[in-house]
Amino acid sequence: MASSECGANALVISSWDNIFGPSVELVWQFSPDGGSLNLCSSSSHGAYAMVARSSLDGEMLSDAPDSLSMALSPRFKLVLLHAKQLIVHSILFRVGSASTSSAILCVSILFPLALLQDVMRCKPIIEDRLAVLALHTSASFVANDELSAAALESTVLRILHNLFMVFRVSSHSANHIGQLSSDPSADSSTGVFLGDDIGVKSQLNEADATAVTAEAKQRIRMHGLSFDFMSAAITSMLQSFSYAVIIGHPNDARLIQSVMRTLSFFLTVDQRMLCRVLNASQNTFVPGLYLQAIVTDDGAQLCAELQSRAPEHTRPFTVVDVTAQTVCLPAQRRC
Repeated sequence: MASSECGANALVISSWDNIFGPSVELVWQFSPDGGSLNLCSSSSHGAYAMVARSSLDGEMLSDAPDSLSMALSPRFKLVLLHAKQLIVHSILFRVGSASTSSAILCVSILFPLALLQDVMRCKPIIEDRLAVLALHTSASFVANDELSAAALESTVLRILHNLFMVFRVSSHSANHIGQLSSDPSADSSTGVFLGDDIGVKSQLNEADATAVTAEAKQRIRMHGLSFDFMSAAITSMLQSFSYAVIIGHPNDARLIQSVMRTLSFFLTVDQRMLCRVLNASQNTFVPGLYLQAIVTDDGAQLCAELQSRAPEHTRPFTVVDVTAQTVCLPAQRRC
């Protein structure tokens, strides 16, 4: 099986039957050069039977209280197939209803076993994209009373392109802030705050803590930002589980980078590996990255666009507009 640029070998949709057990329904496999995704014929599904068994063996179909009970509470599985040298990352969910037809489906993405470290680092993002695939697959099944490859192909391509962008950011140090030292103070010169400002107040007496706060406020004013804006940006980012998009006018590029590095003080080293600094060739929104910077001439329009796309994603994210000094936490749809 060929491997794509994002590291994935194939995407498999399988189902569970109480009599016949697990079976393969649809398979998309990457072309030998990894440049395109091809729908496999049913005659080749036998090669992926082990994938279906590893994810679905032991499942029993019980009556569901509503048509999307499992789709709203998906179950993830991560299985290592050493014999095939594969990682199978799957989501299991129910489609249909107890009054009509009901089935357990499984969407699996296959990765080479050699990429185990990268897959584990990107695990939250892969699960986010799998949850979106589950919603689209469930909707297609309900609408057509069967799985439709044509109806799902565009969604599959879009989701795998998202993962390609994530893996690309993760593996190219020039595109992210993963090279920041684990000690934030080592990179404090390019941030809005001094590294020592973060988490140090609990160790100081009241007078010293007041002095640290005053120095932090002075550094913020030097960058032309308000203290309330930076406080709101940090609080909102933490409320959205450290996911944030920092936007601003091209003239504010240096300020965008400074704000981004300040927010990165609150991330772990592994999370910093999944962040993207300003990059002219990648100036688009990539779902799942913890921090990402985007320049735009119209911040209000971009913010509205991101808000409209928020329901497509299962993880909340904060939009920080450096130019307008506004912070927005779009509403999310939960899977």
